[in-house]
Amino acid sequence: MKNENKFVRCIKLLWHWISPWVLILIVGFLILPRFGYKFDFRKTVKLQAEKAGLGFRDSKPPVVITQEYPAVEGISYRESINLAVNPALMIWRENEQAFWVGIQSQREEKNYNNPTLFLNFNGKVDVRADPSQSSGWVEMDPDFTYFAKLNGNIQPTTGIRINPLFVKFPEEGIYFVQYTISGDDEIPTQGVFAIEVHKKIVVKKIERQKR
Repeated sequence: MKNENKFVRCIKLLWHWISPWVLILIVGFLILPRFGYKFDFRKTVKLQAEKAGLGFRDSKPPVVITQEYPAVEGISYRESINLAVNPALMIWRENEQAFWVGIQSQREEKNYNNPTLFLNFNGKVDVRADPSQSSGWVEMDPDFTYFAKLNGNIQPTTGIRINPLFVKFPEEGIYFVQYTISGDDEIPTQGVFAIEVHKKIVVKKIERQKR
């Protein structure tokens, strides 16, 4: 019984501490939007955690891989396609063509230093690193693995374009590429993206890169 009473007292003390914050959140959600204010719950929690000396880690990766210079109808040649949420898009051709990729930072405050990008085409695509046009790329296993090490920093919310690899697809279809992005003192970002290859592609909608 004494232990139970102690537990009840702890619950009451905890509720006494958090109840004002609950009230503030409710007021913020219900009232502030009417006066033109946008309530950022995630940012508020992060700030309160930092004030309390608690760590708060973003769930999204610090960087994403992008396709650069997509030559398809419906999207500007100067736009980037976020390959974390969209496939790369390429027009099928009998001859090889340049495949441009880049790295985009999703951070708002911290640089991403000396990134290295690894790509694995799994032997499904003819891939070539051109001695003059693919500067920076190193061929580890022909038609399989390639990497580019970039000396420098990616500043917050900015990106870099990497010199192209040259690819040739045996036929129309969807091809999958594994990738890893690493940097100084960074946990590697890994994933798989698709390359959709067709004789004609018209882009109706893609998810834009979020800043």
